[in-house]
Amino acid sequence: MATVSSRYALRMQLAKVALGVACALVAVIGLPAVVGEQAWAADDALMTAASIETQAADYDISWYEGKESPYTISNIKQLKGLAYLVNSGTDSFEGKEVCLAENKWLFFDEGDSIDPIGTQEHPFEGTFDGSRGTGAGGGIVGMAAETRIQNLTLNVGDSLSNVGLFGYAGDNAVIRNLTLLGGDENPVTVTNKADGKVISNVGAIAGHLGGSLVNCYSSVDVVVTNNGKVPSKKGTKPEDLCTILSVGGLVGSLGGDMQDCTNAASELKIASTTSVSTDVPFIAGYVGGLVGVQGDVEKADHVTNISGCKNSCPLTYEVNGTGGHDRFGEVTYSVSSMAGGIVGYAMGNISSCSNTAAIQTGVV
Repeated sequence: MATVSSRYALRMQLAKVALGVACALVAVIGLPAVVGEQAWAADDALMTAASIETQAADYDISWYEGKESPYTISNIKQLKGLAYLVNSGTDSFEGKEVCLAENKWLFFDEGDSIDPIGTQEHPFEGTFDGSRGTGAGGGIVGMAAETRIQNLTLNVGDSLSNVGLFGYAGDNAVIRNLTLLGGDENPVTVTNKADGKVISNVGAIAGHLGGSLVNCYSSVDVVVTNNGKVPSKKGTKPEDLCTILSVGGLVGSLGGDMQDCTNAASELKIASTTSVSTDVPFIAGYVGGLVGVQGDVEKADHVTNISGCKNSCPLTYEVNGTGGHDRFGEVTYSVSSMAGGIVGYAMGNISSCSNTAAIQTGVV
């Protein structure tokens, strides 16, 4: 398959051939010189436009073009290049490996941000190694040695689902040895004010991960706010009625296994000004310190495992009131359905994990 640069070179070559033909016509049959001038002007415009496009690109794919797996990423601009290649459908990286260069700190400067890597239409399907196999460092479970992404800042825009460094990673994806360090002023933030909208699949490392997460560490806060109202629906499950669904400190929705991972963020917050009622009996469903939802109901025969993981991040609810009643005044509705320090809703095994943080309910 031709690379981006080779396709560009081909277009440039064709343009020069066309230009040569135009100039020959000027010389041989005596066409007005303006035709040649126009041809040169067109060529200049083409070259200028291409140059501007190249210079304006806020990503770098030089690590990818003309190279083979495993690929090595050394800076934020190259990490953005991975997002571009996956989200544009250029490459899912299935069967390939992308690594962060050893002993590199990838730091997001003020005003800089990255689009979540992978979409539901174009998921990331490869292996992402955050430390190129150097393993855990400093005796901290899930912290990669001397290689990390600092001050993670996501360009969420209007997205309400599949939000994380990896927005949507498919069943073949493996994310390992990754360390994310957050800043106090830039949590992973998803906000909605419009009625009829549900926020779902949000986590610092991945919004949705169908594959596995191994030896990863995050101190990135996650804040989800939905002030819109959801119209009354049929059904009584959280997914039928919640305004916020499947939120985790590390992964919103996990379809594979998780091993030796840590969430050491200072805040996982769920906020809403919507009052619980017969129309909205739950504000949030499936919220966990590590994972919102573990497992996939469509793959009941596949048992997932979470082992050796730790959470020290408190889960806080800031909502408009603490509950409600049905029309008979007898049933108290909950602010949240299925919340936990490790997992909000588990369809699999959990072993050798610990939670040292509180789940707190507050009132706006």
